Amino acid sequence: MPHRHATTIAFAAAVTLSGFCTGCDKDPTPATQQIETAATAARPPPPERKSLDRPRNQKELPTTSAKIFLANLDGRIDAGKKLIEQNPEIVSRYSMTGNALMARARIFGDLEQLAEAIEMANQALKRQPKHAGSLLLRARARISLHEFEQARADAESVIELGSQPAAEHVIADYQWNVGNHEPAIKFFRAAESKRSDLYTLARIGQLEMDLGNPKAAEKTMARAELLFRDVSPVPVAWLNVQRGLIALHTGQFEKAKRFYTEAMERIPTYPMAIEHLAEIEHLLGNTDRSIELYRKVIEQTQDPEFIGALSGVLREKGERKEADELRNQAKKRIEELMKKYPNAMYWHAAGFFLEEGGDPKRALRLLEKNVELRPTYKSYVALAGAQLENGKVDEAGASIEKALATPFKTAELFWTAAKVRTAQKKSDEAKKLIEKAKKLNPKIAELEGPIEPSKKGE
Repeated sequence: MPHRHATTIAFAAAVTLSGFCTGCDKDPTPATQQIETAATAARPPPPERKSLDRPRNQKELPTTSAKIFLANLDGRIDAGKKLIEQNPEIVSRYSMTGNALMARARIFGDLEQLAEAIEMANQALKRQPKHAGSLLLRARARISLHEFEQARADAESVIELGSQPAAEHVIADYQWNVGNHEPAIKFFRAAESKRSDLYTLARIGQLEMDLGNPKAAEKTMARAELLFRDVSPVPVAWLNVQRGLIALHTGQFEKAKRFYTEAMERIPTYPMAIEHLAEIEHLLGNTDRSIELYRKVIEQTQDPEFIGALSGVLREKGERKEADELRNQAKKRIEELMKKYPNAMYWHAAGFFLEEGGDPKRALRLLEKNVELRPTYKSYVALAGAQLENGKVDEAGASIEKALATPFKTAELFWTAAKVRTAQKKSDEAKKLIEKAKKLNPKIAELEGPIEPSKKGE
């Protein structure tokens, strides 16, 4: 089975902890833009630039040292906590500290810090129940932890208090994640005219990718870079990872590597950049470099997905003893996180159990829960794949039909649908779907595996 950590997770949802996902996520979105720009000095409008089909380097697009930026962010968190201890009745201190915690959580994929941000909002709201800033903070953090209904309720409360733009974005993210794609698409399409910034345009680029328009996605992402207006390294690094993902999902592996490399140069400790660079090095056959990068990001994060990914690479290399040790380590950590944050972990844990975890039945149960929580087209694609792994061909057919009924057109969707049609003995339909998938990504088989599963013993 191919290593599919980033390919199946990174594009999982509008707001996640793993890329566009942030699958999930580990990425700053409009929710953290305020804290990033507040932590750095504003940049004057840049000279006229042309959009490029490559990343700009530090000389071409200067940003603050990542070490300085992250030290300042940590300083804001520490100072905020001390101010709260000195006078716990000042509500604004909770909101300020909570936003800094959420910004850091999304950079490093820290679920604990997201939960801490929610607690900061809770403490503020105990003292001032109609504090719009704290309600918005909690809504954003809850979206990232996949507490969708609670996030919607908080955002609606913010709107009732008269603060709309940011709360409307949370509502759109909610609509996307619960499968109401059309109103979310309409909102994102209209957002550029209301708020022209890097993150808004990048979200439209991600949408173009989902809708089967990779060229438009690439051009939109390139234009998004032109809207960069401050000195924080985070927006640039984040955008480069998103551009790398588009290259990855269109079969441009070397191009993806350039974007991930530049993102890591901007922030050497950025987990999302390191992990994706590790993945692409593996795909390019640079196994030793891939292992080196996985070890680096695991040392920083102890993320069980990364541990599982390294286990898979080492197993392919024949280093079974360490691979087994890492697999057990990843499983233990996943169990811990599942107890604390089940909603946020359904998708990620399922990916592990489908691959290194070697438990397709459990993966299926998790993805069934995930689709109840997040009935998006990507959730149905993942569920169909797990159903096939468990020999449930009819159920896989029903799931993939729901995904195909949406307006989305991705190589992963068509490839999985082709697997389902093959299992259903519908070869003509499968052939057409394979053609559609390869048109969008000529290297889709390298990411998602062969159409027909290998026979035992091969």
